[in-house]
Amino acid sequence: MIKHKSTFAKRILAKVVAPLAVTALIAPIALGTAQAAQELTIRSAPISGFHAPEPWYGKRPLLLLPLQYGADFNVDQKQFQTLLPYAEQAIQSEIMQTGKFSVFQVNDHSPALMRAVLDEKVTQDQLDTLVKSPTLDNANTVLSAMQFDTPPLIAIFSLGKITTYSLPPKGKKPQAPIVQAQVTGKLYDLNNTTPIKSVVITSDMKPKNEMGFWPNDRILLAIDNAAGQIASRFVAPPAPLNLPVPVGPAYPEKVKLKNAKPITWVEPVKPVKPAK
Repeated sequence: MIKHKSTFAKRILAKVVAPLAVTALIAPIALGTAQAAQELTIRSAPISGFHAPEPWYGKRPLLLLPLQYGADFNVDQKQFQTLLPYAEQAIQSEIMQTGKFSVFQVNDHSPALMRAVLDEKVTQDQLDTLVKSPTLDNANTVLSAMQFDTPPLIAIFSLGKITTYSLPPKGKKPQAPIVQAQVTGKLYDLNNTTPIKSVVITSDMKPKNEMGFWPNDRILLAIDNAAGQIASRFVAPPAPLNLPVPVGPAYPEKVKLKNAKPITWVEPVKPVKPAK
C-alpha cells in the first residue's frame, strides 16, 4: 500500500521545522563557548509546537485560545478532530507573520504559563482550570496575575460554514471541488469582554492546482487563507474618521481680502541711454 503524506503537513515542516534545524546547526558555531551574562538575559515566552522562542520586547503578547466551532460549522466534528491541531497551527503562524504579536497557546506544556506557575504568579489549579475550560473569563484570570512588559491580548477564532464548488470534468476525468471556509476572529483586551476587533472572512476561491490534491489539504489551506486575512485586519490601522461639515471659514479676516480691489501693476520705466 502506498502512503501519501499531506501536502499541508509538508508545507508546515518546510516552513517552520527546516529553519529551526538550520538555526540549531549554526548557533553553536556562531556563539562558540561564550555565555550570555545573567543581567542581559532577555525574558522570552516561547510558544509550544514548531515555533522558536520570541522575545516579548517590541511585540504584544497574545494568548490564542483553542479553535472553536461556530453554529454554521457543517463538517463532522469527530472527523475534524484529526485536522484541528494543523488548523490551530496555521492560524498561529498567520498571526505571528504579522510581526506584531508574540503568540502562546493554552496547554499543559506552554512555557509562558509554566513560567507563571514557577514564579508563583498563577496557581496550578488556575492553570488546570484554564486548560480544561479555556474560556475568556478563565484566560483573563490567569493573564491578570502574570506580569508583562506590554498589556496582553486574547484572540478567539471559530470555524463557520465550509462550502464546496464543483468543477467541470477535465476530459473524462472528474475534477476535485473548490473549498471555501468561513472563519471568525475576535481580539480582546485584557479584562474586557467586548472585542476590540471582530472579523468574519470567507477564504478566497482557489483553483485546484493551488489548493493541493487531498480534501484535508484543501480544507486546511482554505482556513489558512482566511486566517491570514483576519490577522492582517487585526494589525491594520483604524479607518479615517469622517469629519463634520465645516461651519464656516477658520480665518474670516483673510477671506475678506478676496473682495478687495486688485492692485494695479505698473511696469517700471526703463532707463534712457544718454545720447552720444
